[in-house]
Amino acid sequence: MTEEHEIIKELREEEKLGLLQSQSRSTYKEQHIPEEPLDKTPPEPSYKDEDDAKITRECIELGSIEEKYHTLFDNYAVAITLADDEERIVSWNKYAEELFNMTENELFMTQVSSLYPPEEWKKIRAENIRQKGNKFLTQCRMIRKNRGTSDVELSLCVLKGAEGKIVGSIGIIKDITKLKKSEKELIESEEKYKTIFENSAVAIMLANENGQIISWNNFTENLLGMTKEDLHLKPVESMYPAEEWQKIRSENIRQKGLQHHLETKMLKKNNEAVDVSLSVSVLKNHEGEIVGSIGVIEDNTESKQIKIRLEES
Repeated sequence: MTEEHEIIKELREEEKLGLLQSQSRSTYKEQHIPEEPLDKTPPEPSYKDEDDAKITRECIELGSIEEKYHTLFDNYAVAITLADDEERIVSWNKYAEELFNMTENELFMTQVSSLYPPEEWKKIRAENIRQKGNKFLTQCRMIRKNRGTSDVELSLCVLKGAEGKIVGSIGIIKDITKLKKSEKELIESEEKYKTIFENSAVAIMLANENGQIISWNNFTENLLGMTKEDLHLKPVESMYPAEEWQKIRSENIRQKGLQHHLETKMLKKNNEAVDVSLSVSVLKNHEGEIVGSIGVIEDNTESKQIKIRLEES
């Protein structure tokens, strides 16, 4: 984590002003948030001289800053907690109550360690954040009351006083449960694709925009008698006899976008020609530019031999 979160910068400024105290959100509201709506225009101040006017203006500006700070703090779409020097939660925003499924009374003065499964807390403590005094970013699981655990991204920052003494810490917790679920589904989907790709009874090749082979399955190596070294970045054109490549080019596949079951020949490593059925799909990016192609090649040798024997008979 190379940059401090904006809310951490705000809280550091509050720390310097001596405004971070061990108090609950309700106490904070009572001391800092006026009862009037935030958009209400303050009455014109009455003052005796220019010094009184300056002091009054500064007080009004400070009140506006505190109101904006608390609005920002309470409406962030991540959970923000402030703990004291004994690792007890003393302040938090609304989203924290929603994430942990806890009330204000349940959160106030709760030990931070109780919000994590034991193994997760042990992992966090092993980082020695309080001793290092640096920022810390990790992914872990946190406990939600009566709802099991949730995957979260946790950012911690230690707060120190003027003499370098630890006075508390800030925790910023982002719920990544849906993200983790999507990642898991993506991995499972990729594994299924990989299984199908590698075990298909046809050769499958992926070429880049320059017509060079960049990926293929096991059947491709078996069909053509080639190794990884033979196939990697091999020009697609070189895999066909010259007259067959001209026939393929005449189909204008790049313009059409696809071609199914084109009967042609491919060259093995020993230059032996093999009869194949070729299907090609052109790959394009979001701007419509060609970025590659996928070729599916079916070995037609046996069917060709059967056809010849039938014609002869």
